[in-house]
Amino acid sequence: MNVELKDIRSEEIREMGKKSTSGIDRSKGGNVRGVSQKEIDKKRGELGHQDYGAVTTEIIQAQYAQVGIDLTRDEATDIRKTEYHYTDYSGEHMREARLKYERGEPLTISEKNYLEDYRICEEYCKVAPRFKPSGTETEIYRGINRANTPESQRYYDRLLTLRPGDSWNNDNRPTSYTTNIGTAGTFAKRGNIIVHTPVNKLKNSISIRALSQQTREDEVLVADYKWKIARISDERSKPDGFYHIYLK
Repeated sequence: MNVELKDIRSEEIREMGKKSTSGIDRSKGGNVRGVSQKEIDKKRGELGHQDYGAVTTEIIQAQYAQVGIDLTRDEATDIRKTEYHYTDYSGEHMREARLKYERGEPLTISEKNYLEDYRICEEYCKVAPRFKPSGTETEIYRGINRANTPESQRYYDRLLTLRPGDSWNNDNRPTSYTTNIGTAGTFAKRGNIIVHTPVNKLKNSISIRALSQQTREDEVLVADYKWKIARISDERSKPDGFYHIYLK
């Protein structure tokens, strides 16, 4: 995409009541493209994992129309492409651009475009049918490893200081989870963190398996930010090999 963002100060993304270029109004209750989130939630429905390609441009247009939002074919195509690219290396670029923006640092044209793409992902999470689990899925999972950069190591170390009752907000950004704990373990690598999130509390979280380059990852894109830590189970020294954080 070649979208120029307005010159907006970094704190604006954190203030409720500000409206991003994606069309999300973050004031109390909020709306998307002029339609209240409350009305959207009444009409959006639910959808489980689909095979790759099942969510077409026309389906995305229909999803928006279902909640009262008219979307052009070009806009729907942009959403489909953005979700697809989120599932490759572009997702990391989107997150890095968002972090840089939040720190108040100047963005390159490319980074501004990645930031706009990330906002498109967030908007889609608020409009598309919510993730519908199968009969056996009660949790979704996120694997987190300590990685190699100083920033990621500081983040990881901070997670280890959290205790039951502490808040968990997914850093107020759309975040990838999976319905497959084995996939989460592969991402985390033994000795690291697996986050467990109950599916019955998901609100703005959607399956993107049908849009993903990596369908085997059974990905759920989560834009739900208000959680508490229910319990922690440190199994790193046991055969299980992971540090488990359970949310509620």
